[in-house]
Parts: sequence; C-alpha cells; structure tokens
Amino acid sequence: MGGFFFDFSSVVSYFIFFSIFLFIILILFTLFIFFIILFLLFTFFLLILFFFLLFIHFLPLFLLLVFLILLIFLLFHSPHFPLFLFILYFSHFFNFL
Repeated sequence: MGGFFFDFSSVVSYFIFFSIFLFIILILFTLFIFFIILFLLFTFFLLILFFFLLFIHFLPLFLLLVFLILLIFLLFHSPHFPLFLFILYFSHFFNFL
C-alpha cells in the first residue's frame, strides 16, 4: 500500500535526545561562565591584596620621604636656618636629636 507514513516515535526520540544534549551544553556553558567569573574575582582580589601589601611595605619609606620633604621645606623657610643646620650637623656630637 503506497502512501506517506511519518514515524512520530523517531521525532520524539530525536526531540528527547536533542533536549538532553542542549541541557548538558547549557549546564557546561553556565559552569564555564561561572568559573571564568570566579577566576576573575580571585585575580582581582589577589591584585588588590598585592597592591595593598606593597603599599603597607613601602609606607614607612613613603612617610619618611614626606617627613624629610616637610623638614627641608620648613628649614629652608625658617629665619633660623643656619642655626638648624648647625644643630643638625653637630647633633651626633651632642646627642640633641
């Protein structure tokens, strides 16, 4: 008997197979995006930690530099600048500072 016969069971099985396949692809893509975001956050955290520790490490040097710049500025703008120079020069003899 001739005629057109369409097998709906194969369509259903293909639909089930491709829906499971697409679901697995979606889960893998979501996990991939999640781990990329996690990696970027961890890298950003490490970068912040690194610069914070670098800042803490060089903070005494930075404060010393600021203190010396202020000291030089105040000494050069003081009317008693030669006296300050004298005290600084002979301070290791007299233990003034």
